[in-house]
Amino acid sequence: MPAMDETKLETLVNELGLSDNYMADQIQAEAAKQGISSIVGALSDPFTRLLDICLVGAWLLVMAAFRLLIPQLYLRYATGHWLDEQGLDNGLERDLGTKTKLTLDLVKAAGTPLSAPIGTVFYILESSPRRYQTLVDITPLDADTNFTAQVEAICPESLYLDGRAQVFSTAYNAAAGLDWACESQLSFSGITFAGVTDLAGTDPEDDEAYRARIINLRSLKNFLLGGWLYYERLLKTVAGVAQCTLDSADPNTAMMSITLYGETGQVPGATLSEAQALFDAEKMKTDHGVLNAAAPLNIDIELLYKNGGTDAETRQKVADFFQGKMNGTREGIIQGTDFEASDLHDYAQETWPDLKTRITPQSMALPTGNFFTPTTTPGILP
Repeated sequence: MPAMDETKLETLVNELGLSDNYMADQIQAEAAKQGISSIVGALSDPFTRLLDICLVGAWLLVMAAFRLLIPQLYLRYATGHWLDEQGLDNGLERDLGTKTKLTLDLVKAAGTPLSAPIGTVFYILESSPRRYQTLVDITPLDADTNFTAQVEAICPESLYLDGRAQVFSTAYNAAAGLDWACESQLSFSGITFAGVTDLAGTDPEDDEAYRARIINLRSLKNFLLGGWLYYERLLKTVAGVAQCTLDSADPNTAMMSITLYGETGQVPGATLSEAQALFDAEKMKTDHGVLNAAAPLNIDIELLYKNGGTDAETRQKVADFFQGKMNGTREGIIQGTDFEASDLHDYAQETWPDLKTRITPQSMALPTGNFFTPTTTPGILP
């Protein structure tokens, strides 16, 4: 974990006007005002020794605690619960991990009644036994000889030692073939574990991983204030990139997912690679981004008309509309909105004043990372 440099720590303390001699100096200054410096300053004087014990000694303890407190006030040095509070101030909680859950196979004699209440403890026969407890009551039928029990690891509480959470769950991911026993005197004739892990245990998030998530979140918040405009302008300098969209940004990792659109929709692989290389070279140090090429999404359009052009002209007009939308020469179809909200109908009216249209489907949302390519079926209105 990072540690604050001692010189920097002392600088912070000194800038507050505090020192180890602060209390002794204050006592001497007050004694001088009262004209009793000779009395208070004599180490043989009982009153001087009392002041030294009650005030000067206590002040040294306060200063020692103060020096320990200062690093905890800064994210890059905070540890344990102090770091938890830094995370909560940013809306993030530490991942406390998960406890291992296993399924044990048990055998008993036929006709033997057995009842194991919830909390019955099984353990692995080893020098430091790993212990597990049942999650539900076990009540097999008397006639049963084979049955199972789901158990959960009994792990130490998550404690902070030297600023790090104790490892307490991963170690409970047991292997098959170990020797097992039960702490209760029950009529089992065999306990085995065949390797069926219902939930693999994970350790609590350590300080460094948690700190990185908090820093990434702060970076992302700063990025969203205006950073996207910078990246948008940067990526559009790549030949072949007509448009780009920020589709998502992970608050935990400051990882952006960006989609690039070419002049005709999809950007070539070489263009995508060039754009990714430019982004990686010019990005802020704390930002991360994965660039993707937009994918075509076909939409079936039935367009019926009177007094319009030929079928070929109709198809071309629709294709021109979508191409213009995609290139940004007309107001774009916004991702995630209904297709019906687009102005294809109005566009058709503009280009063919006497055209009567009916468009199907009436509603279709444009997903993130896609652009529409139409399949147009022209027809004549009756």
